[in-house]
Amino acid sequence: MSTPVTYVTGFVTGSHYPLSMKRPVSAIGDLASAAELDHEAVLLVSRDATIRSHNDVLPRILERDEATLVGCKLHDLLADREEALRFERLFLSDTTPSSVSITAGLRTVGEGAVRIQFRAFPISGFRAPEDGFVLIGRVPDASGRLQFDVQSLALFPQEDPNPVLRISERGVLEYANKGSWMLLAHWGTEIGGQVPLSWIETVREAVESGDIREVEVEMGFKTIHLVVVPIPEKGYVNLYGLDITRRRHVERKLRLDAQVFENAMEAIMICDPDLRIIDVNRAFCRITAYSREEILGEHASVLYSGRHELSFYRGVWGTARRTGSWQGEVWDRRRNGSVYPKWLSVSAVYDESHAVTRFISIFSDITALKQSEEQLFHMAHYDSLTGLANRRYFLELLEKALGGCARSGGLAAVMFIDLDGFKLVNDTLGHSSGDELLHMVAVRIREAVRATDTVARIGGDEFTVILPDLKDAQNAAVLARKILGRIAEPYEIELREMLVTPSIGIALYPGDAGDADQLLQRADSAMYRAKE
Repeated sequence: MSTPVTYVTGFVTGSHYPLSMKRPVSAIGDLASAAELDHEAVLLVSRDATIRSHNDVLPRILERDEATLVGCKLHDLLADREEALRFERLFLSDTTPSSVSITAGLRTVGEGAVRIQFRAFPISGFRAPEDGFVLIGRVPDASGRLQFDVQSLALFPQEDPNPVLRISERGVLEYANKGSWMLLAHWGTEIGGQVPLSWIETVREAVESGDIREVEVEMGFKTIHLVVVPIPEKGYVNLYGLDITRRRHVERKLRLDAQVFENAMEAIMICDPDLRIIDVNRAFCRITAYSREEILGEHASVLYSGRHELSFYRGVWGTARRTGSWQGEVWDRRRNGSVYPKWLSVSAVYDESHAVTRFISIFSDITALKQSEEQLFHMAHYDSLTGLANRRYFLELLEKALGGCARSGGLAAVMFIDLDGFKLVNDTLGHSSGDELLHMVAVRIREAVRATDTVARIGGDEFTVILPDLKDAQNAAVLARKILGRIAEPYEIELREMLVTPSIGIALYPGDAGDADQLLQRADSAMYRAKE
């Protein structure tokens, strides 16, 4: 009488390879053995008991969402404290044998627990912060054996998207579930066929050594992490695959983010909600002169320059906390105490409850920009020969001064100064001597006026002075006589002594004129009358 034959069939969908994943299974024992592969929960667990990866069997057993298990501590899933301690001793042991059997109850979503028999295999070089374990678990029945429903076997493998395979020591693929279709297409084989030569060698070495191995297979955009579990006494290996494509994508993104963080030209500072510095990049160290080691853990106020009130900084962080961001110009202090301007952007990072978990500050040193702005401002507003305000800036300052007098009801004056006979100096001694004389005159006028007064050169040998906040008209006359005396003193230019005299016209605000242009015209007219 012939032995009944059962077929385990899967379909390669969305592929150009019409592979028939079909293999006769000649005995119920083989059928149960094949079923075990799809009923076993596979976990990669680090030494600190953190679940790094798993297939989809464990979430089904515990009725949990897959997303809640990765990153979870295995101890948190255990229902019994004593069993948790046994697991803890297993993870912390430095003398763990090649395979350990341990049974534990794991909590389900409800109040219940499921008892699972685990085989724990230590792994060296586990892709995590440190070494770890592969845990392979199964749910026993009352007699301690796995129960299998032969009728459900045809459906169950299709539910698991992760590859589960068995390869003999000779390299024959004895079993593969539907989740293995892409791996089989990559290898160009099918159930009952030979796996690639490199994998035959891997299988033989694993069976001979009895050691669990880890292999990553890149298949186009997919990355599969395969755990090779040898069964030496039976001469085959079981392969449990985990699709780590998303994890690899996240890792690549994190590496890219880390490179961007470290290589950014702008300084980046990350603070906790209490403004303690928890990370900085290289640009931060370059700009502030603080090393990473000495700045971590410090309060952000270590950078405050003292140019701003504390209320200003409270406004910066408070605005970022409330609205999510703040940006503007801030003066901060380097490690050596020097103060510099920077352009600062602060962003707040929130959790699910909208509580701030981090502040991310990005800034750049704008010292060169400020210097350029100052140079451009000076070129646009000051006379290049004497360093005095030019005509444009003089009129702007005069408008402001008259506006202040209008609000306070005060008195102001404008002086218009012209050098008598200056053209003769240029004609006889040359323009360089004339320029030197103008520079010396400008210095003497500045020395003669008050600190609150503004001196300008508005063209040629013509100078003006703004006299704000005068008590009466006599104050302007006193300053005019002082300026006349200082300008009339002898000058020594190219070893020659020369004398020049000025003519000064004065116009008072608001008595003589009500706006800047009229006031300057009246002062100019007064100067010509003085010259006559």
